Amino acid sequence: MRINFKYSEIIESISALIAGVGCIPAAIVIGYQIFQWLKTGEWLQMPFYTLFIWLNLDLSTIVNMEWHGVKKILVWILELPLTLMLIVFGCALAGVFKSIFKPEPMKHQ
Repeated sequence: MRINFKYSEIIESISALIAGVGCIPAAIVIGYQIFQWLKTGEWLQMPFYTLFIWLNLDLSTIVNMEWHGVKKILVWILELPLTLMLIVFGCALAGVFKSIFKPEPMKHQ
């Protein structure tokens, strides 16, 4: 028995899998926060910049930035919840994948 898949169905499946790349780590982070809350009774804040600290990346260029408006925007983004940013990243990655590999429209003859 041969199974036939349409190109668009394959692209949809792969893009859903890519979106999961952001959702699974977000669920792990929320699970860790819940674990810490159950253990200590205090909610552990995990802003987006926590990821940069874990990766040992230097954020001093943002702190020392002379363009104060841009600095405020970047600081605002870095203070968003890590889980939200992981989900946004996964969905954005899936959107980029779908836009690159979008199926060609069928031509009527």
